[in-house]
Amino acid sequence: MHTESSLHDNRRTRSAVQTRGLTATEAVLIAILMVALAVTLAAALRTPTANLDTPTITIRVENADTLWNIASRHSIPGRGTAETVDLITDLNGLSSSSLSAGQTLLVPAVRPVGEVAQR
Repeated sequence: MHTESSLHDNRRTRSAVQTRGLTATEAVLIAILMVALAVTLAAALRTPTANLDTPTITIRVENADTLWNIASRHSIPGRGTAETVDLITDLNGLSSSSLSAGQTLLVPAVRPVGEVAQR
């Protein structure tokens, strides 16, 4: 049987535990902040694919151009198109693959695929 004194002590103990512990909302907010920090840190530590020694040229984006087809035309020998997309993205500080006609881009200075060397 509980006395008034033991009920009061029990409430005090629960209150002390609640004060020291995190609420569910606080725990969720901390988890979200930790994930955001991890994503930001991972992006900051990502090794840039842009090699400062990569010679570049400036091209103008045409109406039907996509980042993928530009990269496939200016692909560096030994690198795939996806790596060249990453390189062009880094060289130009692009945050998405959206391009606009007339936009200028730095691309690797390689002979575009299909272009024949002049003699």
